[in-house]
Amino acid sequence: MKISDYYGLDMYSDKGYYVGEVQEVMLDPDEGKLAGLTIGTTDEGGHRTVPYEWVSAVGEIIVVSAEPGEEEPEVRGGSGP
Repeated sequence: MKISDYYGLDMYSDKGYYVGEVQEVMLDPDEGKLAGLTIGTTDEGGHRTVPYEWVSAVGEIIVVSAEPGEEEPEVRGGSGP
């Protein structure tokens, strides 16, 4: 998958809740890998960066889950299961 393919993808939690749409891709130039994905949020037009370690699947959507002991991805709206 190319980096440009991430832009505009919808992100959902592993529980099926909508988290946001990818606006930016953060790279770690020292490691040569993805560091995080910045999503647009509906609350006051803000943004939030999700660590790439939280990404568990990428396809037509992105599925994320927090590492144990870390903050869960923010759940917004009512578009879950």
